[in-house]
Amino acid sequence: MNAVCRGQWDRLSPSAARGLPVTPQAEAVARADVAVMAVPDALIGRIARTLVTQSEKRGHDNRPRSAAAYAGELPERSDITTLPSIHAIRLSSAMRQTRALHDYFGGIRAKQNIVCGTGPGTGVRLRAGVDIARRMFAPVINAYSCESRARWHLEPALSETTAATCIVIMREAMERRSAAECPPTQRKRSCLGHINIALAIVFGKVGNPFSDGALRAIARAKTQIFQRTGRKCLSPKLFGRAFAGIVHPD
Repeated sequence: MNAVCRGQWDRLSPSAARGLPVTPQAEAVARADVAVMAVPDALIGRIARTLVTQSEKRGHDNRPRSAAAYAGELPERSDITTLPSIHAIRLSSAMRQTRALHDYFGGIRAKQNIVCGTGPGTGVRLRAGVDIARRMFAPVINAYSCESRARWHLEPALSETTAATCIVIMREAMERRSAAECPPTQRKRSCLGHINIALAIVFGKVGNPFSDGALRAIARAKTQIFQRTGRKCLSPKLFGRAFAGIVHPD
């Protein structure tokens, strides 16, 4: 059950048009076995504390995102199982699902993996929560789990801080070249094609190594594009401060 208060319902016109009844939050939470939270990070702690207070039933399953868990914003109660974060790992470029290649976020045709950040609760209820997560993100291949305070290493450390930053830098480099030197279409196709090759080589999907010239270019560029001090941005201490800023933006 996803509890929706009356003040929010007017903005959910497709559902309202179907004549779905609105249950007051306190009543809905008291009767619900599961509460799925999809709200801004800055509101998670306050809403979670309200839900825990209103919940009267054992096995309540609460699902905020991991920033709140890392910042210590989630209340604990012995009869409540918490999955502080559920996140899709997305469709891997190495998985050749022809019919699903343009389902970039998964959940339509692309089979994907998910990771569930675990929190307080018993194993039986945790398994039930993961089963619900599988249905939410279906079709799912594997559902992994890890302690929520450790999940920062997957996201944002690996996904945004590292991978997305490198891709943004590549796009910026591609756009710096003038059209007179090389047409935009050729630059784009060259970048996307070489990403595929580089991923296959770096992650051991093919037996071919980079050429000697490519290895020299990589070694030289790493010292110029990325500073040695840049690795500090992947430290748990810095991410802890970042998460605190997310849940307390003011």
